[in-house]
Amino acid sequence: MRAVRLYPWLITLLLTGCAPVPVSPSVADVDPLRRAVVEDVVLGMSDVFTPSATVLAPMRAPAGAFDSALLAALRAKGYTVSPVGGRGAAFDCVVDSIGGGLYRLKVRVGTSTMSRLWMNASGGVSTGGAWTRRE
Repeated sequence: MRAVRLYPWLITLLLTGCAPVPVSPSVADVDPLRRAVVEDVVLGMSDVFTPSATVLAPMRAPAGAFDSALLAALRAKGYTVSPVGGRGAAFDCVVDSIGGGLYRLKVRVGTSTMSRLWMNASGGVSTGGAWTRRE
């Protein structure tokens, strides 16, 4: 009799474990910020890292339109992008909202970190300064 009561609980626990995890979108998923930042990251990285000689290993799976567009643009530029956690330089790109239409863009490639400020004002986006780089 106890086993009959236990089966529904076990089935519920198993089905809960199979539920999809919600995707947390990036702040940069909205246009025109997405297009401008993707272009900027690809250009900024190509100034520092040679596309044909750099293999990027994303640290996390693409979570939205920004991540997918960025990885596609990097591949189009000539970078080799391995699967998540694969061989190559650890790669991550994050856009954080600072507030008041200001965004911080951080790109990590291996042990190097590049960052830049972005502004969204009057319906347009623009950079808020030069790239800074830390080894």
